Amino acid sequence: MVGFSILCLTVGLATIWLPIPTGVPLLSLGAFLIIANSRTGRRWVRRLRKKLDWLDYAISWVEERTGNTFSRVLKTTRPLMTRHRKKSQDPA
Repeated sequence: MVGFSILCLTVGLATIWLPIPTGVPLLSLGAFLIIANSRTGRRWVRRLRKKLDWLDYAISWVEERTGNTFSRVLKTTRPLMTRHRKKSQDPA
């Protein structure tokens, strides 16, 4: 499964500039599969989210607008700072 996700990421990067919209869906599928199936992939994405605020906000935006399964997988990559920020913003 991880090999297939790396293939999706590679093909997605190669086709992102083509007029046929295949790059972004393949990149999304590859990222989702790596996060869902690889502990190392989750750590890698978590570190990127911690370093790059714009990426953290973008993934948080996607988390709020997707279905339960996709959102649950993306939430596993939240850095600790984002988890605390989300809890403090929730009106409870």
